[in-house]
Amino acid sequence: MDWGKGLKEDERQLLIDLIKIESPSTGETQVAKHLCDWLSSRGIRSRVDQVGNVIATWGKGKRTLCLLGHMDTVLPILPVALDDASITGRGAVDAKGPLAAMASALGRVAEREDEPDGHRVLLVGAVEEEIPGSRGAKHLAKRLAKTPPIATVIGEPSGWDRITLGYRGCLRMKLATTAPIRHSATPHGTAAEQGVDDWLRILEMARAYNEKRDDPHSLFSELSPTLLGFSSRIRGGVDEAELDISLRTPLGISSGTLFEALKDNLTGHLTLFGAQAAYRSSRNTPLIRGFLRAIRSLGGRPTFSLKSGTSDMNVVGPEWQTSMVAYGPGDPQLSHTIAERIRFDEYERGILVLEQLLMNLP
Repeated sequence: MDWGKGLKEDERQLLIDLIKIESPSTGETQVAKHLCDWLSSRGIRSRVDQVGNVIATWGKGKRTLCLLGHMDTVLPILPVALDDASITGRGAVDAKGPLAAMASALGRVAEREDEPDGHRVLLVGAVEEEIPGSRGAKHLAKRLAKTPPIATVIGEPSGWDRITLGYRGCLRMKLATTAPIRHSATPHGTAAEQGVDDWLRILEMARAYNEKRDDPHSLFSELSPTLLGFSSRIRGGVDEAELDISLRTPLGISSGTLFEALKDNLTGHLTLFGAQAAYRSSRNTPLIRGFLRAIRSLGGRPTFSLKSGTSDMNVVGPEWQTSMVAYGPGDPQLSHTIAERIRFDEYERGILVLEQLLMNLP
């Protein structure tokens, strides 16, 4: 099959439009309106909820399949470049490509099928996935806590023939150190030096943990600290330093216990402003089997992956405790890069996989 040639013009245009509409976290209003209007024009009930999420429903049954994508992107915004084979731009992969594929697949099914009585599809374009807090997914998780979906697909790039089963957790922290102002020739440590010493302690704690883990070659099982920012200044007669720290966590680690252990071993003041636990779903579910059939029907050889980052799976997974995967067209290695790009043939195959899934709801 000549992939990409079967892509409908309105589906191609939806992807282009979503990428062209700038939507950094907290700035999703315009892209939400466009997506809502596109879905409504295809007879899919759509609205924007009180936190800014797009909520679209199709079907009348109580058994709900949730397609949960997100509309926001990281910065910086990239120039949009378009050719016959692909589009480059911020969000092309993470995660407007997967979100547009979900919307397009639902649009195809709604166009030719009557609404099912036994199932309901809930499509969500969430806000603020890319920043600590995940406000859109948290709002949805609480709203559906008593009646969670029977299955959920998180719209994240996996590649059209790959299924993501889990994500590591993450602690986002600020570490603040202070010291009296002294001449730089004195032997006493500055606030910056104290911050460096504390950072080295964090690295040592992670190294000690990783040496004892059962699977030393798996990034998914690794405790991984990252120093995202470091600043120092003199303010009000006090020497100050601040470190912005991300700590990726494996399954089985309590965020609260880990945070307290860090506080006990560091000299500076540690503040936690974001925490998500690692999450991994089962491979033996009707949802997984539906994906395997769909990918194989298109000539693909499906594989599984575990991601080292986080997604809204970390938010809704522990809350709902139902069958869940992450899936979407696009190369995940291009996420957040200046080369973020998706091919139209990849996008089309993602739509076809999701369309088949919806035609044979688990």
